Amino acid sequence: MLNSIPIRAIYWLGILFFPLLLNSQSVLKGKLTWNPKWGNKIYIQPLTDLEFDKKPTDSIQINRDGSFYYELTSAIKNNLLYRLLLPPKNGRNNSIIEGAAENTLFIYLPAKGVTQLFAHADSFYFSARIATDGINKKLFRYTAYKKPFRDLYEKLNKKITAFPDSAEKFKSEIYEEWLNQLEAYKANVKRTIIRSTETPVMLLGLYSYYMANFGRYDSSFFSQTISRIDDQQLQLVKRIKDDLKLVSNNRIGMVFPGLLLKDENRNNKTIRDFKATYYVVDFWASWCSPCRLSIRSHLPKLNNELKEKNILLLGISVDEEELLWTKALQTDKPTWPQLHDYKQTGSCHEYFQIFSYPTLLVLNENYEIIFETSSDFELESFIKKLNKK
Repeated sequence: MLNSIPIRAIYWLGILFFPLLLNSQSVLKGKLTWNPKWGNKIYIQPLTDLEFDKKPTDSIQINRDGSFYYELTSAIKNNLLYRLLLPPKNGRNNSIIEGAAENTLFIYLPAKGVTQLFAHADSFYFSARIATDGINKKLFRYTAYKKPFRDLYEKLNKKITAFPDSAEKFKSEIYEEWLNQLEAYKANVKRTIIRSTETPVMLLGLYSYYMANFGRYDSSFFSQTISRIDDQQLQLVKRIKDDLKLVSNNRIGMVFPGLLLKDENRNNKTIRDFKATYYVVDFWASWCSPCRLSIRSHLPKLNNELKEKNILLLGISVDEEELLWTKALQTDKPTWPQLHDYKQTGSCHEYFQIFSYPTLLVLNENYEIIFETSSDFELESFIKKLNKK
């Protein structure tokens, strides 16, 4: 029977029904202005968690002319938001680059239809554009909010390139400006989330806010936002709800325990060995770049001001390896007391469920927590208000 159908008829049937077939699938296609220092694949995974998954779900082949075409597999469809990452040549499939060459992008992909993406490999995040209006145009507001950071990175890199021996000095000078930009970024993201009614815009906003807050939840705001989302069965929504149940974000009123810690001479210490009117406890790690930058640039000046007010600044490292902690101290040379929260049952950071850094806690004379933040800027503002009481 099939042999009786003319070839021409089969051709025209294909022309007629192919667009319908395409529209029943979710397709991502487009073109990249590419150069050889980048890899020839874009790695894709659904955004189902606020943490970065090291194993991308799939990859998209980039052709020699920079074009690409990808049909979402059934395994990752219906997740709304997707993370695209373009690694450098010979880089890992989770190699993240910050600054002007930021290589991670988030887009909305509907369950059906075609999404066209165009970008430049050298600035994958900041150059990306979508061919049509819609949800992605609104998502790209978050990109616009990050452009001041790109400009700061470029300014810093130019200075360091010209005067490499003064790199630390330049980083210190730009740190306060970076903190101010961070607060402005968080305010813009929060405002966009509040004003939005589209689920992808709200979810990417929560992700952006979480990352800008150094991996720390704003429990009340997150709970209010999640309650506004119609589809409570989305994987990312369920994960955020589970996290909000498990993570102790508001530690106000908790008493800091007298657990044993090690000082630089390997002597046992507890916070009870220090006496002050107030205490500022800085949980940090050697691998945490914002922590290290703060220790070198902002905290020394703040520590001098705190000492005049009988407020003790105390650093607690959560490094698993003691050697990494001592090397960081030798490099950064903090002048305030430092302790190591070494592996033991009931360590301080586990007791408080602190898994993002830096985390800064302010304690009163009874070792009760009266304030917590991840921002030097917020800490300094709180200390100023504290002195006025």
